[in-house]
Amino acid sequence: MDARFTISLWTLSIALLGCAAEEVPKESTAGTTQPEVTTEEKDSNLAGGYSKTTVDDAQVIAAAEFAVAEESKKGPKINLKSITTAETQVVAGTNYKLQILVDDNGTEKTVEVVVYEDLQQTRTLTSWTAK
Repeated sequence: MDARFTISLWTLSIALLGCAAEEVPKESTAGTTQPEVTTEEKDSNLAGGYSKTTVDDAQVIAAAEFAVAEESKKGPKINLKSITTAETQVVAGTNYKLQILVDDNGTEKTVEVVVYEDLQQTRTLTSWTAK
């Protein structure tokens, strides 16, 4: 009787192991659509990517004023009129990517600037691109 009981347990164990090893069929994704993710959304969710921030943040305003002052050194004085959009990227310091409206010698222009501020809070204008 003990031998039959032992054989029954072994048979049951093997059967259970066989069930556990079976692959579970995956659900079909046919006919379903995934929501579209824009490049901007991908970048803002990316570790180390740019994140939107408010245009009235003191550091954003300081970065915009710095960019205008640096660019003004190259020629006629440029005046900052407004900051349209602002994004930050944390690196070994912070990058500020800003879209600003400026008065360039009587002509209103939209410009995208990138200002880098290192850990010692020293700023550098790394990009000035008219739109």
